[in-house]
Amino acid sequence: MIAINNIYDLLHLLYDVLGDEYDEEVTNGECLDDTIKVTKQGSTNAMYIGFDEHYPSVIDATVWDEPEGYHDRYDDWPVSEGIYWDTEDENLTPETIAADIEKEF
Repeated sequence: MIAINNIYDLLHLLYDVLGDEYDEEVTNGECLDDTIKVTKQGSTNAMYIGFDEHYPSVIDATVWDEPEGYHDRYDDWPVSEGIYWDTEDENLTPETIAADIEKEF
């Protein structure tokens, strides 16, 4: 079980567990309010992470391909979706979250 009370707790956790080749930033309004965008140097993928609006203990993630200059995803399909972590799961660790994110890049 991980104590994550808000998007900034999650952001700090990601800063701590992901390597320097990753960038994390809060992108309010880009997907859902209070979303974190994770990118990796050398990759065109972007992962958007936020709390599930129906299950507050669940963190959802979707990966999109966003090449440079890309601005409109309305006609596109996500690269990967259905990624989630339940913060009430006793086996969930920051390293588990990091490993799942790294798999998507």
